[in-house]
Amino acid sequence: MGNFIESANRVLRTEYFENPLRSYLIVLISLVLGLILVRLFHRFGLRRIRRFSRSTRFKGDDVLVRVLDLTVLPILYFGIVYASLQSLELNETLATARDFVGAFIVAICCILGIQQLIEYSLGFYYSSSRYNEEEKEKNRVKVNLILPAIRVVIWTVGAVFLLQNLGYDLSAVVASLGIGGIAIALASQGLLQDLFSYFAIVLDVPFSIGDFIVVDDYAGTVKHIGIKTTRLESISGEQLIFPNQYLTSAKIQNFQEMKRRQVVFSLGVIYDTSREKLIEIPRLIQEIIESIENTEFVRSHFTSYGASSLDFETVYYVLDSDYVIYMNIHQQINFAIWDAFKGRNIEFAYPSQTIYLDPPLNGERAHQSASKGDDSFSPKTQLTESS
Repeated sequence: MGNFIESANRVLRTEYFENPLRSYLIVLISLVLGLILVRLFHRFGLRRIRRFSRSTRFKGDDVLVRVLDLTVLPILYFGIVYASLQSLELNETLATARDFVGAFIVAICCILGIQQLIEYSLGFYYSSSRYNEEEKEKNRVKVNLILPAIRVVIWTVGAVFLLQNLGYDLSAVVASLGIGGIAIALASQGLLQDLFSYFAIVLDVPFSIGDFIVVDDYAGTVKHIGIKTTRLESISGEQLIFPNQYLTSAKIQNFQEMKRRQVVFSLGVIYDTSREKLIEIPRLIQEIIESIENTEFVRSHFTSYGASSLDFETVYYVLDSDYVIYMNIHQQINFAIWDAFKGRNIEFAYPSQTIYLDPPLNGERAHQSASKGDDSFSPKTQLTESS
């Protein structure tokens, strides 16, 4: 028995890569026990917390569980590995790699946890009871648009802290950035302007994804708002891409908030129309518009004497912002006016011109005038030119 113990001790004292076998066994046992403890915590501790959070209406505990999943569990797993490796004598390279991996994992977990907390805080603030449902939806879109920029800032700050904790001197990097900052700023001037314009669009919200807008001579539905460009889908189907800088300086018509559409149209009738029919036309148009669903009549008046027509102007509202619905209603009104005018023998005007010439002379005077070359002679005619 003593010989067996002595042989076992001799084997355990055998060194491999500058560490006895006993140290490797301690590492293995520590790893197994540590992983078992973490798994028990995950199964009986974290799962119960998650189950409890699902049974409550408060969303903060759900975020807390998510933060624990992203931060505590990875740190615990690496902590077990890090503590187990303390029993080994590592060379400088392996020790540096172990410390670097540890700092990297801790930094990543902290960044993810902070990111989750900030996103939850923004969402909770903008969805509180102080806003109505429409405002909450707008705020949700605004938060989703600004989150990418917030994530970039968080990860940049986290990377700086990580490099500093690893012992890297960033002062030289900052100095070099200061020297080359002017050249970089000039080279990326357009990109930076688009970036600041992106923040202006996100914070001011002149339009959102899904809005139908008109930019100068272009119209389309907003499909994507990016850091540099915004993309629209035009009515004919092609994609329109605008730099954000252009959108912040252009005049934009947003039809999304339009609850109703005002329509103004004119029509003309011929000058031979009787006074009774002229008086009847505004009432007739009013009856037609009021008989159609989703319309609101405003006015209809005999407005002016045109070059070849008596002009009427009509104003009404379509109680829907959809362009196709508006066109269908206006077409229905046009057909109804055409039928009503035909039934009452009211003629639409068309461009025309009437020319009056001098009255005719008797034959003798005409002969005299003609022989004397009198330019006042001409037969009486009335000529009407139509186009």
